Amino acid sequence: MKQNLLTYFILIYLITTSISISQNMKLSGTVKESTTNLILSNANIIAEPQGDSAMKFSISNDNGYFELKLEKDETYKITISYLGYIPQEITYKAIESKTIAISLKKDTESLGEVTLNYTPPIVIKKDTMSFKVDAFKTGDERKLRDVLKNLPTVEVDKQGNVTVKGKKVSRVLVENKQFFTGDSKLAVNNIPADVVDKVEVLDNYSDVAFLKGLEDSDEMVMNVKLKEDKKKFVFGDVEAATGIKERYILNPKLYYYSPKTSLNMITDFNNTGKKSFTFQDYLDFNGGISKFFSNNQSYLSLFDNDFTRFLNNQNFVENTNQFNAINISHDFNNKLSLTGYSILSNDKLQTLTTTTNNYIASDNLIENRRNEFDNTNKFGIGKFAFNYAPDDNTELLFESNIKASKNTIQGNIVTASSFINSSINQNERIDDFTFRESVELHKQFNKKNTISVVLNYNFTRSQPKTNWRTNESFLNGLLPIEDEAILDINSNKLRKTHSFKVVGKYYYVLNKLNHLYFTTGANVVNDNYSTFDFQLLQDGTTNDFTDSNFGNQSRVNFNDLYFGVDYKFKSGIVTIKPSLTYHTFFWGVEQFTEQNKRTKAVLLPKFTTKVEFNSSKVLSFNYSLQTRFPTVTQFANRFTLTNFNNIYRGDETLENELYHNARISYYRFSMFKNIQYNLSVNYRKSTQNLKTANVIQGIDNVLTPILLDAVDESINFRGSLKKGYGKVKLSAKTNVSLSNFFTSVNDELIENTSNNYTVGGGISTRFKDYPNIGVGYNKTFSSYKANTSAKFENDVFNINLSYDFLNDFIFKIDYKREAFQNTTLDNTNTFDVANSSLFYQKENSAWGFEISASNLFGVDFRQRNSFSNILVSDERTFIQPRILLLKISYKL
Repeated sequence: MKQNLLTYFILIYLITTSISISQNMKLSGTVKESTTNLILSNANIIAEPQGDSAMKFSISNDNGYFELKLEKDETYKITISYLGYIPQEITYKAIESKTIAISLKKDTESLGEVTLNYTPPIVIKKDTMSFKVDAFKTGDERKLRDVLKNLPTVEVDKQGNVTVKGKKVSRVLVENKQFFTGDSKLAVNNIPADVVDKVEVLDNYSDVAFLKGLEDSDEMVMNVKLKEDKKKFVFGDVEAATGIKERYILNPKLYYYSPKTSLNMITDFNNTGKKSFTFQDYLDFNGGISKFFSNNQSYLSLFDNDFTRFLNNQNFVENTNQFNAINISHDFNNKLSLTGYSILSNDKLQTLTTTTNNYIASDNLIENRRNEFDNTNKFGIGKFAFNYAPDDNTELLFESNIKASKNTIQGNIVTASSFINSSINQNERIDDFTFRESVELHKQFNKKNTISVVLNYNFTRSQPKTNWRTNESFLNGLLPIEDEAILDINSNKLRKTHSFKVVGKYYYVLNKLNHLYFTTGANVVNDNYSTFDFQLLQDGTTNDFTDSNFGNQSRVNFNDLYFGVDYKFKSGIVTIKPSLTYHTFFWGVEQFTEQNKRTKAVLLPKFTTKVEFNSSKVLSFNYSLQTRFPTVTQFANRFTLTNFNNIYRGDETLENELYHNARISYYRFSMFKNIQYNLSVNYRKSTQNLKTANVIQGIDNVLTPILLDAVDESINFRGSLKKGYGKVKLSAKTNVSLSNFFTSVNDELIENTSNNYTVGGGISTRFKDYPNIGVGYNKTFSSYKANTSAKFENDVFNINLSYDFLNDFIFKIDYKREAFQNTTLDNTNTFDVANSSLFYQKENSAWGFEISASNLFGVDFRQRNSFSNILVSDERTFIQPRILLLKISYKL
C-alpha cells in the first residue's frame, strides 16, 4: 500500500511539473549548404534569451532538421553554426510556432576554423563529442559523477562506471593526461564539479595518433577539461566527518594542473565502508601487454589469483580503510614526457555469514554453517612510464609496474550436520609480488608503411599459507590425520611465474580503402608451483601428507609462436576485416621427475564487420574462434588442500579448450529526438570445455579439472531504450540469457539448463527549479534445471530524490527494496535500504556542512538463495549497521 501511494505521488509530481513548464512555442527548420543544398547534420542551434529564461539548444539530425521548444513571449537570439561555415544569427519572438530554412555559406577565409563568441553545449565531430557542462547543470552537483549524470547519452552507476551511448568508458583523462589508473571510479567520485569546463568523449581512441585508422581500437576515453582559472593553480577540497560509535572520515584531495605538469593526491581514511580501491582498479593496473596486442589466448589469468578474493568482498559488518594515492605527469619538452602514480592501501574487514546448505548430491544432507572472519589487506602499487616522440611519426614508450601485497584472514567456521559437527579456527596469509616491464616502439615510415613492436616481461610470486585448528577431524578418509586433542592442519603453497612476450605488427596501406596487416609474436611462460600439506603435532614434529599423494612440485614451460594476417577493406559505409592467426603451442609439464611434453597447432579465424550509417547509427558483427589453456594449478596432479571440506587435484594430460564467440550489435542515437537504443546478441559455443568435476561425500568435495567432450551453448540478448521529454527521461531495458551446459558430479555427466529473463524501466528528471527524482524497477525470472529444478523471481525497486533549495541547501535521499522469491520452495526474502544527506554551503563560501545517514532502517543482513546441481543455499550476509555522520568540507 505504501509503495502504491508513493507511485501515485511520483506520477502526480511529474504531471504537475511537466504542465508548469509546458507553455512552449516550437521553432523548427532545416540546415543546408547555401549553394549545393547539401544537408548539414550535427549543426548547432543555440537560442539565447533576452530575458530571464533558460538558454535552449538543438542539434540538426541526419536530414538537417532541428527543433527548439521555447518559452512563450520570450525573445531569443538564434545562432546556427557548423564547422567550416559562417554562423548565421536571427531574432525570434516566441509568440507562435514557426518553421524556417537556414542556408549556411562556406567560410573560405578561416580555413575551416570558426571563432564564435559562445561555446555550443554539444559539439560532435566524427568520433568525438564535447559537452559544455555549465549548460547541463541543475545546481545540486558536487562531484564529477553528478555532472556526468546530466549529460545526454552519459550514464554513471553507483560503482562509478561510466557508459556513453551504451558503451563503457575504459579510461578517464584530465587535461589529456591519464588520471591515476584511468578507471572512472577515482575520477567521478573525487574531482569537484565546479572545476570542470568541458567533458570530451573520444571513441575508437588511440594513444598513438598515427595509428588511428590502422589499429581497430574499440576503446572509449573520457577527457575532462578544466576551467581556465583552475590551471596553474592548486585546487581541491578537504572533507572530515565524525559520527556515533566512533565513525570518522578524513578525505583531503589536492590537484595541480599546468601545461607541462600535473600532480594529484587523494587520501582517504574512514571506517564507514567506503572503498577507494576496487577489483576494477586492480584489473586496470594489471592491463598486461600493450592494448595494441591484447592476447585473449593468454596462458595467464588475472582471475587466477588469491589476492583478488579480498578486493571482491563488498559485504562486511565493519570496514576500516586507509588509502593514499599520488599521480604525476610532466612534459620535459615536446618530445619527452613522464607519467606515474603510486597507491598505498590498508583495508580491514569484518565479515559474517550464516548459511543453510542442502547438498543435493549427498541425499539432501542439511548443513548449517557460520563464517566469521577478520580480513586485513595491505598493498602498494606503483607505475612510471616515459614516452619519447622525437618526431610526429615515431613513438617510444617505456613502462615499469610493481605491486606488493600482504593479506591475512583470521576467524572461525562453525559447521553442523549429520556428517560433521565442528568449530574450526582458520588463519590464512597471502604474500603477493608482481613486477612488469614493457617497451613499445611505433614507427610510421610513410603513409603506406607503419610498424609496431612490443616487448613485455612479467614476474609474479604468490605465497598463500593456511592453517586450520579444531578438535574434530575433517575430510575423514581423505586426509591422513593423526588423532590428537587439538588438530593443527596446514597447507602452504608457492607459485612463481616468469613470462616474456614479444609482438611485432606491420601495417601496409594499399590505398584508403584497403589495408593489409601482418602480426608475429611469441609468448614464453615458465610457471613453478609447489604445495606442502601437513599436520603439526603437539610434540613439535610434522605429519607429512606426502605419502597419501599430497604435495606438488610442478613446473610448466609454455610457448606460443604465432603469425597472423588481417585484411581490412571498406566499401561505402561497410568495413570488413577477416583475420587468420596460426599458433604453434609447445608445453611441457614436469612433476618431480615425471615429464609430459605436448605440441599442438591451432588456426584461429576472426571476422569483423561494421556498417556505419552515420556516427549515430552503427551495426556491427564479430566472430572469433578462441582457445584457452590450463594453468599450472590445473596441471599439478597431486592432491592439494584448499578448504576444510575441499581437496583439489590437477591433471597433467589436460589440453586446451576451443570455443566460438559471435556478437551482433546495433546502436542508434538521435540528439534531435533525444532517443537512444542499444541492441546486442551474444552467442558462445564450445565442444571441448575445461570443467571441474566434483566427487562429493557428505559436505566434502574432491575437485578435479577435466576436458569435457560435450557441447556447451549460451545466448544472451540485451536491449535498452532511453527517451527524453524535455527535462524528463524515460528508460527501459531487457536482458535474456539462455544457456545449456554439462557438469560432472560423482562421475555422472549432468546436463544443465539455466534461463534468465529481466525486464525493467525507469524515469528521472533534470529540473533546475524543482526537486529531481529517479525511479526504477526491474523484474527477473530465473529457472534452473539439472538433476533437479528450481525457479526464482527477483524484484528490485529504487527511488532517489535530490533537491537544491533556498539556494544553499541540497537534500538527497535514496531507497532500494529488493525481494527475492524461490517459487519452488515458496519462500521470499526482502531487503530494504535507504540513505539520506543534507548539505549546506553558502554561495561563494569555501565551507560546506553535511549531515548524512546510511542504512536508515538499520537492516542487519541481506538474505539470498542460490541453486546448483550440488547444493541449494540460503545465505545471510550481515552488513554494516546504521551510520550517522556530521561532515565538514573546505574547498581550496
